[in-house]
Amino acid sequence: MKIKKYASGLLVVLIALILCLSISANAFAAIPGALTFTDITANSVTLNWDALPETPRYYIYRVTPNNNISTLIGSTTETSFTVTDLSTNGYYGFYLSNGWDIYGIYWATTNNGRIIDLADTNMPATNRVEGTNWWYQGNVYHITGDGVVVTGSTPETTTIDKRVVIETDCTVTLESIRISTSNGSPIKLNPGTNVTLKLTESKNYLSANNATGAGIETTGATLTIEGRGMLTVTGKYGAGIGGGCSTGSDGSEGGIMIDGKPGGDGSGGNGGIVTINGVTVTATSTYGAGIGGGYGGDGGRGGASLGGKGGKGGNGGKGGDGSIVTINGANVTATSKYSTGIGGGCGGNGSKGGPSYLAVPGTVIIIPIIKYYGKGGDGGNGGNGGNGGDIEINGGTVTAIGDKAFGGSKGGEGGGKGGGYESNGNDGHDGWTSYAVGSLTLPAEYNWLVKYWYAMLFGDIGLVQPREKRGSYPETPYEYDRSHFEVRISTESAFE
Repeated sequence: MKIKKYASGLLVVLIALILCLSISANAFAAIPGALTFTDITANSVTLNWDALPETPRYYIYRVTPNNNISTLIGSTTETSFTVTDLSTNGYYGFYLSNGWDIYGIYWATTNNGRIIDLADTNMPATNRVEGTNWWYQGNVYHITGDGVVVTGSTPETTTIDKRVVIETDCTVTLESIRISTSNGSPIKLNPGTNVTLKLTESKNYLSANNATGAGIETTGATLTIEGRGMLTVTGKYGAGIGGGCSTGSDGSEGGIMIDGKPGGDGSGGNGGIVTINGVTVTATSTYGAGIGGGYGGDGGRGGASLGGKGGKGGNGGKGGDGSIVTINGANVTATSKYSTGIGGGCGGNGSKGGPSYLAVPGTVIIIPIIKYYGKGGDGGNGGNGGNGGDIEINGGTVTAIGDKAFGGSKGGEGGGKGGGYESNGNDGHDGWTSYAVGSLTLPAEYNWLVKYWYAMLFGDIGLVQPREKRGSYPETPYEYDRSHFEVRISTESAFE
């Protein structure tokens, strides 16, 4: 009898252990079609999911933000459930159970549904949060529908390191935001989208303080900026508004008598289509265009070798081509230090070829050398400058300042040769400067400016160096040079 009793007890323990293991293995299984949220208000949210097989009833649990406490809040036989009596601007996690498996956790925020408050510090660090027509995860807001308002609610001295990616055709309102990103673009339009950014009567600042992003990235997309506010956008290697930048990676080292790997090539993003209506926009960049193409990106350095040939330096990328720009009654200033104010981005620089060592650096171990080997890698070629895009100005004030005000941009420098025991590599070639300037369209009374601008670019009236003044053109109070171009169609300011 005791043996049977112990055997029965052991069987119960084993069954319990198996159940625990099964629940653990199935915890947070994927919901077919995932848990989604609709009808988000300040105090409620509706949960939706696809039907699960052999599930007569679903149990809904709410989770606190730290995931420590879960509460059963209801059950249903349907595939949706509305949760009420929530706090405004709260963050709630939900998961689903069929009485055996646990599905989730998915997060939602309660506000008016379509407001993104960049200054909100209560967002979970890793969990996905759902709003109406947007979702958030990992410091990035993804906008997926119309009517979203992005606001900052912070003092002007405070910047926020978050990004906004717009994934579909829509209108988005910006209200007093200040973003400075350490990675990527503050606002990025996915290729193929047609997006309108509406500025409220406020000041907005976007800065890509990194090597890849543009202030607003518009490669392959269409952007319209309108409203009553002011927008200041800054890129470093990417454009202020336009293309981003990609730098080539360094080549890996070769082994003994094995050649080093070549460095990767850089690339610059093209500018897309940009229309600015009746607002004040300042777009600046150091290496990319103010409005237009991103910097071509430097090539990566060639990999080193021990007795083999050093890897070729990566080629500088071609500068991104300029945007198709239309300005209607707006106050626009576009500047760049090395590229064009409005137009193409300058080409990236080629990188240095990898060295070839006779011995391991810092040692006296000699590596056998055969003829031809021990040669340094060739330098990468400089990237060509980006082409200019078409520009149309229909009223307002437009100022463009850069290495050239408009049009195509200059090529990058070739990379230096790598040193080697047998011989050195070859220098890379410089990239070509682009003279594909696109078209400039102005009202009829300013047609003489078009002729003057083309003359400066192509030298029809003599060589004009950057910053070399040509004096005032007749009947105007303004001076023009190759690197500074200003057109004042009206004196009205779009925003005071």
